[in-house]
Amino acid sequence: MLENETELVERLRERGFAEFIPEAHPLAEQIRVFSQARIIVSPGGANLFPALFARRAELVVDIEAMPDWLFAHTNLLSSSGCAFTVARGVPGPR
Repeated sequence: MLENETELVERLRERGFAEFIPEAHPLAEQIRVFSQARIIVSPGGANLFPALFARRAELVVDIEAMPDWLFAHTNLLSSSGCAFTVARGVPGPR
């Protein structure tokens, strides 16, 4: 969980974004939603997988708190064909 996740979601919502939680939907619905998305903002992890179907997306923003999976996530996004960027966060106390 991101430290300021609620604030981030609210700010994005004010700018016309809708929150979508992939694991709460069947795979076919995830593919449908992501295939229509123009901009995707997501914490790094399994939630990035449906971005492979975001062929119309103008930008995918990957929020990474730790460098552990950065290589894998950037490779995944590179294979999607979408423009993407990574926002690197700072890990908090565990």
